[in-house]
Amino acid sequence: LFAFSIKSDPNTGTSSVKGRVENSGSVSVADVTVMFELFDADNKTVGTASDFIANIEPNSDWAFNALSPVDGAVRAEFKSLKASGDLPPLPDPVKPE
Repeated sequence: LFAFSIKSDPNTGTSSVKGRVENSGSVSVADVTVMFELFDADNKTVGTASDFIANIEPNSDWAFNALSPVDGAVRAEFKSLKASGDLPPLPDPVKPE
C-alpha cells in the first residue's frame, strides 16, 4: 500500500480516498479490499470508505478509489487490507499523503 489521500471531485461534489496497492509477489492476489476510517475537521470519526478488486496480478498494481459515503471527510486513516490467501506484511506505518 502506497501513500493515499482524500480527493474531491468538483463536478460531482463527492470525495474519495485514492491511492495504490502493489502486488510485488509472484502469484495473483484475489478478493482484495482496502478500508479507511474517515475523519472530519474536528478529528471526529464520520465513517469508513472501502474499495474492492477481484484480482491483482503478480508484479502489477491497483489504483483504488474508495468513495466516501459522507460529506465533510477531510482525513483518512488506513484501517485494513484484506485478500483471499496470505498477504505479505505491510510496511509500517502506512501514512496519508
